[in-house]
Amino acid sequence: MQSLYAAALLVGFTATAHAQARRIEACEIFPPDNVWNNPADALPLDPRSADYLAAIGAGAALAAAFGSGRVNGVPVGIPFSVVPRDAPKLPVQFDSLEADAGPYAIPLNAPIEGGAVGTGRRLVLALENENCLLYELRGASPGPGGWRAAAGAIFDLKQNSLRTRGRPSADPAGLPVLPGLVRYDEVAAGEIRHPLRFSAPASRDAYVWPARSAPPGSSAANLPPMGQRFRLRPDFDVTGFPPQAQVILRALKRYGMILADQGPAWQLDGAPDDRWDNGALAALGRVRGSDFQAVDSSSLIRDPEASYVRPETRVANVTNAASYRPGYLSPGMIGSVFGAQLANEPTETRVFFNNETVRAVVLAARPDQINFIVPYAMAGETSAQLEVRYQNRRTFLGQVNIVPAAPGIFTLDVSGAGQGAILNQDFTVNGAQNPAARGSIVQIFATGEGQTDPPGRDGITLTAPAPAPRLPVRVVIGGIDTAVEYAGGAPGLVAGAFQVNARVPAALSPGVHPVVLYVGGWPSQQGVKLTVR
Repeated sequence: MQSLYAAALLVGFTATAHAQARRIEACEIFPPDNVWNNPADALPLDPRSADYLAAIGAGAALAAAFGSGRVNGVPVGIPFSVVPRDAPKLPVQFDSLEADAGPYAIPLNAPIEGGAVGTGRRLVLALENENCLLYELRGASPGPGGWRAAAGAIFDLKQNSLRTRGRPSADPAGLPVLPGLVRYDEVAAGEIRHPLRFSAPASRDAYVWPARSAPPGSSAANLPPMGQRFRLRPDFDVTGFPPQAQVILRALKRYGMILADQGPAWQLDGAPDDRWDNGALAALGRVRGSDFQAVDSSSLIRDPEASYVRPETRVANVTNAASYRPGYLSPGMIGSVFGAQLANEPTETRVFFNNETVRAVVLAARPDQINFIVPYAMAGETSAQLEVRYQNRRTFLGQVNIVPAAPGIFTLDVSGAGQGAILNQDFTVNGAQNPAARGSIVQIFATGEGQTDPPGRDGITLTAPAPAPRLPVRVVIGGIDTAVEYAGGAPGLVAGAFQVNARVPAALSPGVHPVVLYVGGWPSQQGVKLTVR
């Protein structure tokens, strides 16, 4: 059955580059090359990082200013509305001459941060669907026939425009609010693909790209400017946190957060949702200011008056080749680099780790994607520099996180979630036309199991008996732990691809059920399905 196994795994080798801008309904949240859609994990440290952490509070806890439920009858967080493209536009009376005059497509019944009689920022956000115009007000109150507000701005999400220098928005930093919010739907999908917005008690009277303004304050150099980007340290262990918190923390490692407002130290903004687990959000308080790093974003700037990044820095993602999940590599894992003008021929393509000291085996190469095997020699590392060279010309250089295991299940679509490349007991591919019987054995194909016994060897084709993962393997189908009959290498395939034979729980009802594979406590991507009859 080697050819069928190979067909299942070829999904990982032939997928097109999937990185794209985020969407809310019909609207992309800025183009893919916008700074709000690009990561921070490969950016250099800012030389004043330690000063900034101390100024904000090295011992202060990370906090989520959003959640489920109500406080004084008001949802917790910054709400936003999505309105139709032909929504009526209303006038706004502003206290500031720096606001965009409008009119604004914000209905008078739009939710206000803090509620109708609340104090504080009183932010109101509305996204005009299809036209993709974002309307934001601060200090807002509805009145007869329109709004009154302290400040406001209109952003065209189809463009990479920045506000005029020195001009605030609904933020004192002159940034849009909505793109930096933590939203439940993103967390439920298992990945946040943008930097988050946060506040600090004090900031310098200065701003850095992509911010456009700063509130009056001190000129002290140890204070961070508005727009300063931070990220969670690459070696920070997120495995002991609840699932919702883990997704947020992984985003803080990969994309980081941008200082956008003054307020409590290390406070993240997000949208309210009754599905939030407030206990999981409270667990973020175990993260301290000292766990962050300030980074220098200046290498991303293509035009200081626009928000797109330089093409050579716009390498999309380094991902698991099965799940397409970015951020984490493990020894022996089949990985993918997505980008542009990366390479053409595998024989002329080189992938290195740590300043060319460790070379990876390249499996496939083309301009938008390279598939490679993370060297087993990377076991024990927590982070590494990854470099791609084509015809001795560097086409990518970035920092990656190394973890003991990062399992990803191969699937039959390029999103990394959905119908799994899972074989039934009769070797048919599982799906609606070929459901698995309860109590039968299914074969799950994955990568990212980490180090093996006997030790893994880069690039070899596996034979029986195949090596087994050193870390324990667990499979959950439909929320039920199931018996693992086999976990190890897949004979006939390259080392780093592994196979798990699991028994479908007899207690499952007929239908479609989620499948999660754990290796040493590290979970595979969410959204993989198994059809059961």
